[in-house]
Amino acid sequence: MDFIAELDLAQDMLAIKSLVDGVKQVFGVTPTSEKGDFVKSPIAVALGIAYIEDINNIGLPLTWSEMIEQKLLTVYYSEECRNQIIDWAKANGYNTSTYLGRPIVKFSKLYIIIA
Repeated sequence: MDFIAELDLAQDMLAIKSLVDGVKQVFGVTPTSEKGDFVKSPIAVALGIAYIEDINNIGLPLTWSEMIEQKLLTVYYSEECRNQIIDWAKANGYNTSTYLGRPIVKFSKLYIIIA
């Protein structure tokens, strides 16, 4: 957690958690289990940003430096909810855009692709 604070990611992580929590509250859906870049982060799993069936199967985690270099990280939702999620995010003050035709939510250090 200290490393996340050192990289100035704490606010982004809390904002992403807020987005995921808001989507869950409004639409009753969570990110697709076992998919996305955050499933390799025990902290993201603990915050509820990513879901895995068995914590022992988390695999080799990416370092936060690698995640920042990647810049665009993916959170997967079911296809039928994707557009509604982006519309909701936009209506609730999140900075949204598209990248190569894919919807993204921009945070200060990370951009999240809603796939």
